[in-house]
Amino acid sequence: DLRANGDRKNPALACGAGAAVYVTRSSFFGNQAATGGGLHAACEASLSNATFANNTATVGSGGVHGTAKLGVLQCTFAGNKAPASPAIGSEGPLTLKNTLVAGVAKDVPACTAKVLLASVQNLVEDGSCNATLKGPVSLAASLQSCGVTQTWALLGGSPAVDAGDAGVCSALPVGGVDGCGVARPNGLGCDIGAAEWTGP
Repeated sequence: DLRANGDRKNPALACGAGAAVYVTRSSFFGNQAATGGGLHAACEASLSNATFANNTATVGSGGVHGTAKLGVLQCTFAGNKAPASPAIGSEGPLTLKNTLVAGVAKDVPACTAKVLLASVQNLVEDGSCNATLKGPVSLAASLQSCGVTQTWALLGGSPAVDAGDAGVCSALPVGGVDGCGVARPNGLGCDIGAAEWTGP
């Protein structure tokens, strides 16, 4: 697991052209950079079961900024801020599946992609990146620890509960577990985002 708190000058994690990075069951929170407060990926990047919370960019995208092929599967973005795209900004091909984006700005789209290869069962508050669902997502008030990582828990009645694509949540690299190691699905169906709802 990678829980990163950046130095407020550089992204928590960055990779250069020609490389590749794979991140799973990790959280990026409270980081600040010019672009990509949580992750700046000039390389091919694959993210699964990861949480990006309260990251900030002064120019580009707050949570994740990619310039190469970017895959985002079963991730949660909340409270990220940036003037271009608060949560996700992709200058290259973007694949977005079973991902939840909350706490967006009113004047810019939460998610932008130069090329959107696929958008499957995403819940994005403002509906950007061709999200299947939009509107309030009903998250816990603060990050919660679960094992070695932290994430935003879903509240009962959230539209993300049981709304994920079953094929996405069972296939690798997601592998049938959430960011806390809970088996998916936990209930009638797979949930959207990094954490399955486990409440009563």
